[in-house]
Amino acid sequence: MPPGGGETSKHGRTGKEQSHPPAIRRCDESRPAPPFPAAASQEQKKQMQPAAAAASISEGPLVEILARLPYRSLCRFKCVSKQWRELCSDPKIVKRASQTLSGFFHNDPAVGSLRFSNLSGGRPLIDASLPFLRGRYQRIKLEQCSTSLLLCKCWKLESGQDKFDFVVCNPMTEQWTVLPPIEWLDQDGEDTEGSDLIYPFLVFDPAVPSHFVVFAPLLDLVDVVAIYSWETGQWTPSSGWEYTEYPAVTKECVFLNGMIHFLHLFGDEPFITVQDIEGSFSCKLMAPMEC
Repeated sequence: MPPGGGETSKHGRTGKEQSHPPAIRRCDESRPAPPFPAAASQEQKKQMQPAAAAASISEGPLVEILARLPYRSLCRFKCVSKQWRELCSDPKIVKRASQTLSGFFHNDPAVGSLRFSNLSGGRPLIDASLPFLRGRYQRIKLEQCSTSLLLCKCWKLESGQDKFDFVVCNPMTEQWTVLPPIEWLDQDGEDTEGSDLIYPFLVFDPAVPSHFVVFAPLLDLVDVVAIYSWETGQWTPSSGWEYTEYPAVTKECVFLNGMIHFLHLFGDEPFITVQDIEGSFSCKLMAPMEC
């Protein structure tokens, strides 16, 4: 092999290596930088999922379901996942959740106001002063409490001591309604004379949270009891009470198995009256004697 050929061959190989890199290298150098890895995109999606899910569910049926559960159940559901913890901690849901297992309302005679005692020892989640009624009423007195509903006697700002309204309210949802005067249509289709609402009995079934019934024995008609239904917003008469004498021993009543139980006097003997919500059935039980 001539020296020139060998030298030329050597230099030729060297020149090619310097000025003409392999095709693979040239392709790699000219290729643009790849986008973010797919794994990073998935991580971003995971971080956005709770907020997006909460935003999409906030007005959905799940919130309505959670808002109807007892507060203790919400605390248990927080342990499911981080998303459930954020969802069950939403102030809108917590505010509407039932606190029937957490405490009770009562009148405080020392200060003359309504209070809520939290059995769990924590701070109550609702304002016992019922601020949603304060714009219309100056004084509020608790008459009865049936699960999560309150029956209150409310005095308006400009009214006197003898002018008041009976108000049924839900302190969690801040929904309330004023009981109208007791009147209904007679057999001729004419309005009966209105009667004063003296001692109403509030009946509420937790299984149907949007429905309640109020029983009101009448002082001028001892054989008729007026029944107010939330569904109709009207009073209806319920007869068959000719053996009932009023007033009752106590204004408290118990709602059990779809029946309302309360004490009344028949002569000098106390009896327990059992009445269904529809007013189609009633019976009397002898009250237990003192030991």
